[in-house]
This record gives sequence, C-alpha cells and structure tokens, in this order.
Amino acid sequence: TQAAFNGIRFTGRPHINTPFLFISGKKRLATISTGTASYNNNKWHHVAMVRDAGKREISFFCNGKKIKTIKETPAMTNAFASPSGFYVGSAGYTSYYKGAIDEFIIWKGTKKSFDLSKITKMNKVEQPPVKISKEIAESWKILKENKINLVPAPKTIKITNKAFDFTPSEWSVDRKEKSDLPGYEHFVKRFKSCGISGDFSAAGKKRIITGLYQNIANELSFKSECQPRQGYVLEVAPDKIVIAGTDANGIRYGWLTLSALLNDSGKMNCVQITDYPDFAERGGHYGPYISTEESLKKQIDEVFTLRLNRLYTTRILPIMDMPEHVRKINEYARARGIECGYVGVPSVGDIPDYKKKIPRGQDAHAYSYRSDEGMFGWNSHAISWSRDDLAKAQAEKAARHMKKNGFTCFVMHPVDAGGIDNPSRWNSRSKKCREKWGNDFFAAQEHLIKIYCETFNKIYPECELYYVAYPYMPALLRKAKFADHMKRLHKTLGNDVKLLVREGLAADMKELHKITPNLFTVIYPFQYDYLTMHCNGARYFATFYVNKLNSLGAYEIWSPAGSRCNASRFTYTEYMWNHNAPGAANKPEGLYTNYELITESSPETENDILPRACAYMYGEKAGNVMAKVFAAKLSMRHSEHPFKVLPISIDQEKYFADQVSLTSTLLKEMQDIKKFVKKDALDAWQQKYTFVRKVNAGSMARLHCIRANKFADEGKVEEARAEAAKGLAVLKSKAARGYLGAKLLKRELDISEKLKSGNVKRVYASQGKHRSINVAFYQYTGTGNGGSPSSMPLLASYDKMGGIKTSSISDPT
Repeated sequence: TQAAFNGIRFTGRPHINTPFLFISGKKRLATISTGTASYNNNKWHHVAMVRDAGKREISFFCNGKKIKTIKETPAMTNAFASPSGFYVGSAGYTSYYKGAIDEFIIWKGTKKSFDLSKITKMNKVEQPPVKISKEIAESWKILKENKINLVPAPKTIKITNKAFDFTPSEWSVDRKEKSDLPGYEHFVKRFKSCGISGDFSAAGKKRIITGLYQNIANELSFKSECQPRQGYVLEVAPDKIVIAGTDANGIRYGWLTLSALLNDSGKMNCVQITDYPDFAERGGHYGPYISTEESLKKQIDEVFTLRLNRLYTTRILPIMDMPEHVRKINEYARARGIECGYVGVPSVGDIPDYKKKIPRGQDAHAYSYRSDEGMFGWNSHAISWSRDDLAKAQAEKAARHMKKNGFTCFVMHPVDAGGIDNPSRWNSRSKKCREKWGNDFFAAQEHLIKIYCETFNKIYPECELYYVAYPYMPALLRKAKFADHMKRLHKTLGNDVKLLVREGLAADMKELHKITPNLFTVIYPFQYDYLTMHCNGARYFATFYVNKLNSLGAYEIWSPAGSRCNASRFTYTEYMWNHNAPGAANKPEGLYTNYELITESSPETENDILPRACAYMYGEKAGNVMAKVFAAKLSMRHSEHPFKVLPISIDQEKYFADQVSLTSTLLKEMQDIKKFVKKDALDAWQQKYTFVRKVNAGSMARLHCIRANKFADEGKVEEARAEAAKGLAVLKSKAARGYLGAKLLKRELDISEKLKSGNVKRVYASQGKHRSINVAFYQYTGTGNGGSPSSMPLLASYDKMGGIKTSSISDPT
C-alpha cells in the first residue's frame, strides 16, 4: 500500500530499492541501507533512525541491529529545523514507497533498543527455480572439455573424431540455397582471420554441402529429425561437412557454428550437432541510423554473429529524413535474416523546433502547444486523442517513411511519461479530447492505435506492427482496467500486432500471457544510471519463455565501451537461444534497479559464457583476461555519483581503493595480452582498455576526494590540500581524457572554501568568548534552494559549536 497522511509520506528510491528518510521534501536527510537481501524480499522489517544531537551522529537500525553510524552534516541539521513534515523515499511527493507500512513512530530521545515482537509476517516468496536442461548442460561440458568457443551452445553435440587441419584448397563447396551467402562469407572471413590462406577449389575432393534439410538430409551419416524453425543439423567429418537447415536462417546459423568449430590454430573439430533457438524472435536495441554505411554494416555483422533476427532503434524518433544508405543497410540486414525496426510515437504531428515552443515554467514532458486545436506537446511530438484527421495523416507519413527506408517493423511507443496515475500524460489532454472521451483513457488510446494500424495495413501491409502498452510493466498491466485494455487491444488488433512489454516476474508474465498471448518482452539488464560494462541479467530470459517456441524477446543495453564486439551481448545470445541453460533463473525483484543484483556474480556466465565469447572474439590466448574485464562489471558512474549509486552500507574509501587496485591489475593484464589479440579485434580491445583506464582514473580521483574531505573535516589542512592536489592531477592526466565525470570531481576537489570556513569556525570555537545567544535567520524562499551556498547551510553548521544553538523559521509570518 501507499501511505500519505498528516504530512508524512513514504517513498522508495527506485534505482536502488533503498529507503531514504527525508525532511522538508526536497532535501535528502539520510540514507538507510542494508541491501536488497534485507528489504526487497517480502518480509516485514523494523527500520529505525536515531539522531544523537549531542554527538552529531545518526545511526541506522534494521530489525534491532545497528547497521551504520554516520556524522551529521550541516545539510542534515538544516533539514531538521524545517517544520514541513517527514518524508521517507526518493522525492517525497512523487516516488512513493512500494510496500506496506504497519506503523510509524517518532520517539523523543536517543532510543537504541526496540520491541521486535510485532514482526511476525515473515512471508518470503522465492522465485520458482528454472529446470536446467540436462542436454544443454552436457553440451556446455563438451565445449569446455574440447576448448570449443561456441556461443550459444547447441542443443546436442557429439565429438566424432580427432580435430583435423582445415585447408580450403582441399575442399569444394556445394551451396544449394544461395540465401546462405552471408553465412558462407562469415566462414571465409573466419578461416582467414585464423591465418589460413587459400580458397576453396571446384576440384577439391572433400565436400561442403549446404541446403534445406528436406533436400540434403540423405547426405548426413547419422539419423536426425528436421529441427524447429531457424534450426539446423550439422555434421563435420575429415572429408565431408553437411549443413542441413530447416530454413534459410537455419543454414546461415549452421555456417556461424562451423566458424566457431575452427580454432585459432586452424584445426576443425569433428562433430554431429542438432540445434535451434528457443525464442522465435531475438531482438536487440541499438542506436539510430545516423552512422556511415561502413559502420552500420559492421554493426549489422555483429548482430548477425549474435544470431539476432530483430534490430530496433533505441530512440523514440520523430519522422525524419535519413541518409540514402539506410535502405541499403536494411536490405543488407534482411539478407542476414534480420528485420530492422523503427520506434515511433503515435502522434498527430512533429515539432522539430520543440524547445522553442515550450512556455516558460513548463518542461518537455508535457507543455502547452496549440491546445485550441486539440493538442499538447511532448518532446518533439504533438499529442492528441481527438484529431483523427491529423493522426491518420501522421500514420500515412510514418508508413511511407518506413517503406521508403526499408524498415519492416514498426514499434508504436506512446508517450513515455506519467506512470499509472497519468498514463501517457493523459491529464494534459486538450479540451477537445476531454469533450470527446471524457475520462476514458483506454477507449481514446485504443481508437488512436487502431487508426495507426489500419493506415499501415493499407499503405504498408508487409510491415510488422508492435504496440507498447504503456506503462508497460507486467505487474501494472495485470491490474483490472489495464488488463481489460490489453484484452480489447488483442481482440481489436489481432495476432498480427504484437504487444511489447517490459520484463516482469514469472507470475506476472504467466498471468499477462493469459490476457494477451502475443507478447514481445524487452529486458533492461541494468538502469542507465549505472552504465556498467557488463551485468549477468541475461540469465533471466527464462522468465519470458512463456509461449514456448513462439516466445519473443529482446534486450535494451547501453554500453559506454563501444557498440562492437561486446561480450556482454553474447550472454544474451546464449540465454535467448537456450532459455534453460546452466545458470538460468527467474527474474528476481529489482534487477536493473538494484545495485546488488546488477553487481551479483553468476559463475556460469563469468566462468563459461564470457570466456567462450571472448576467446572467439579476441583470440584464444586473450580470452580469459578479456572475460575478467567484463566480469568485473566496471562503471564510470560509480565514481561520478557515489552517493546516488552506492548503498550507504558500503565503505566508499575501501570500495574505491579496491576499484583502483582491480583496474590497475586489469590494465596490466590487458597490455600483456595485447600481442595475442586478433587484428580485427584490436579496435574493440582498445575501446575496452580506454574504458578501464577511465574507470581507474575516476576511482583514483574519487578516492583522493574522499580522503581530502576527510582530512578537511579533521582540520588537517596540509594533508587535505595534498590529497586534493593528487586528485586534480589524476583528472588532468591522459588517462582521464574524455572522462565526463571529471568536471564534477574537479568541483568536489576544490576544498579551499571548506578549509577556509572550517578554520574560521574552529578558531572562533576555541578562542571566542562563550555566551548563550540565539540567532535568527530569514530564509528567502525565492532562491528555491534554501538560500545561497554560504547562507543557510553555513549558519546551520554552527549549531552546537562554541555553545551556539541555531534554528530557522521557514515562514516569517
């Protein structure tokens, strides 16, 4: 439940699931953290904060146990003086606490023992385990024992003979289906990258035969059945290789597997393989199509290697002109079995210069725009539920735009704002919309989406359609009104329109599937605030395997370390292909919103998938080190915003010292293996090396910042200045070049004002005459921040110094 009464509001920090205590709403007073394992597990907990005003300390307790004690800061002291109410959560008025609260008590005095007898509802609910496939586990074992660097693992694999030297000139190739050309070209590129020279020969006595299973099954020496869609049967013998695909995609994937069976020394493994993917659609979200033709082709090649068959732009774009080569790129992708999608807003018009249209005092998430014509503005889009004429015209424009550029998937993404109480900024609708639809958001939305679908089906019937059911979280969409909305949409739009939702818990996904079977699930492995190089979230794809072989899934991932050759994406390949591979689990609560889950370890991912992927990408002698780089889950954001990202239970000085040590070791190991990295992977290696170096520099600068402030608080002026100087020197070094957090850290390392004011206070406290006085201060609220940096917080910091007692009056009337 959500509680909001008598000025007391309970809210929850969405990015970490860590309770906050706020006073006066906007000012953060303190953080309470014992980690997700303690709070986010459907148990009742007793949480307490105790302030010792005499010692200027605040202690946190969970279930009667003291978790942490921190020194009270001037900002906290200032917040205590405000009479406007208590707030628990991230923003007081907005992000409400998600859970139940039995009682809220304020004690007088420093209470340090508590009655815990009321905590009786310990109803922890574990997510159901995933039944791991014995066949896939055996496949993993065979790959590891034979040092075969294949991702994903095939459904079945049998080693039939010793590996042999592969010499292209000894082989002839009979490709009975020419649509497998990209797979063939990938294999040729692979053996050449292994240092194997020469080409195939028509006179070669050894044969490679590829085609559809129904046409060449008799070429196989062992009995096998035709695999499900996109599947293949592969046999490799010293004198004959057969790839029998269920369809064109299956043949192409067979070529990819053959490429991975060839090791760096040029030896080919002899195997019998049957294989197919679990998820029918496997998508990835990448950047918009604004790059060069060459760079976009490299990106498509990576997507092909990852065996994805859907590619979507990550940005919700207005209809815009695109480079002429975009159509070529989409055709290039389609030849590799990849359908390219365009994410657009079902709006009634574009506002290219929208920033100039936003009235003063309003923001881009909903602003006044031609309201007398039935519209309002959201970013660069004109939104309306009453202008059918404009909606149809905009849908026609979108359909022609996509047809012209060769996009074959259209994702209709409504206004991404407002939450469950104000979906798609419905409360900002115009007078005309109110007159037409009253308060029925669902009817208005269904009508708008129907216009778009009917228009697309008329102009561009070949295009696949997807609808994002905002607020797109399965737990919310199961609620009665949203569930009925989903049912009506499915009935109205039919099976040809797929409903796209975000990741949810297993029970939510199962129930949502009953409401609408045509689900496309997108998982966010981690929140953008973290921007980690890697996390182990891919193993939760098992949760979305709700429609058996008709299951559809994609992942949204941002990586600051570069878009190409990222081993993290291969972990998604493994679990979208084999949902019940070792390590698979149902998604827990939190995931992308939780520090502990983002940084959790998965031995199966880190010790099996990453080494296989990195050995294939970077080279067998470089694979293990590069796997360690990804498994470290490094992030530049941690040093930029430690108070926002890291739970307070973490000792930040130790954390950043450990980060400096870890990244220093990784940098040395990366330099040691650079000579073994494949030539075509050197750019990718350099991207990762630069990233690790920036994390190292940021962690080192943050460490000096922590120590400088610590010395300043202790009055050790020279030591504080020395640490600050070291931090600034790091930020000026070559290693920190291009580091976005440098500016922020430089400001924090400028401790001159802190040293000056601290020294003045210490001198006054030690030399001034002690007398009992009261100080009143008028806070001018017009500044919006409680006064200037040298007024309110500075005054509050004098409290208890030299016998002075301060307080503030927010309302002088």
